Amino acid sequence: ARLWTRTAAAVTVVLIGSTAMTLSTAPTHYVPPVPPGETVRGVPPRVAPGPLSDKQRELRDHLRKALLDGPERLSPQAR
Repeated sequence: ARLWTRTAAAVTVVLIGSTAMTLSTAPTHYVPPVPPGETVRGVPPRVAPGPLSDKQRELRDHLRKALLDGPERLSPQAR
């Protein structure tokens, strides 16, 4: 009788342990798979900007030079 009691207790412990492990590792919600991408028709492709004009190049060069130094530039201050 002791053997059968211990066997039943061991089986119960194993069953409870496996149930607890399954509950802790099982997903909690359904995650649908990502569908494959589709080609969208009727939408124009993205157009890259053309070359810069002389005025735009001058502005770009001026802004690049102005950002290198000056009081507007952020720099850490020792305290």
